[in-house]
Amino acid sequence: MAEESDRPSAAVGDLRFHDLRHTAATYMVTGGIDLVTVKEILGHATIQMTMRYAHPTPENKRHAVEVLAALFDKKNENLAIIQQQKLPEVGASLSKLVS
Repeated sequence: MAEESDRPSAAVGDLRFHDLRHTAATYMVTGGIDLVTVKEILGHATIQMTMRYAHPTPENKRHAVEVLAALFDKKNENLAIIQQQKLPEVGASLSKLVS
């Protein structure tokens, strides 16, 4: 197997091809793709490696808290918010759970 220094560089400025894997993983997770699927696409042996690539965003953290809040909100006020966001299927599932 070739050493890192023996491989041709695909660098563009400070960008390395390897950086694109991190970006792709983060975009997939941001788009709602589960970590197991991202793991399989990237060819990782463990979920821990995938977690190193998939960087959480403030928006995803907020969305996760909103999902939890909707589960416990008896008035279902937060369900409308979730149903309008990027994962409408989650909002629809939650509607069925709390109804």
